Amino acid sequence: WTKSKKKVQEMKFVPSVIEPSFGIGRILYSLLEHSFYQRDADEKRVVMRFNPQVAPYKAAVLPLSSSKEMYSVVDQIAAKLMQQDLSTRVD
Repeated sequence: WTKSKKKVQEMKFVPSVIEPSFGIGRILYSLLEHSFYQRDADEKRVVMRFNPQVAPYKAAVLPLSSSKEMYSVVDQIAAKLMQQDLSTRVD
């Protein structure tokens, strides 16, 4: 074994453009991936279970039939939900 000194020169490079590795696509993909839920008893069914803070609608009011009497009941239910500051969608 011999002891010696060696001079090392270094070239540093600083990029002028920095591209971050995150964007809206990655954020949405992460949200969808973490919301995916599969029930233990039923492997054929899957559910998107969103966190209530990011869910666009908290409730959906769906009529059971397309009769005009049903639509008035649906509108009443939706109005009561909206009075309670619950974001609601009527289909």
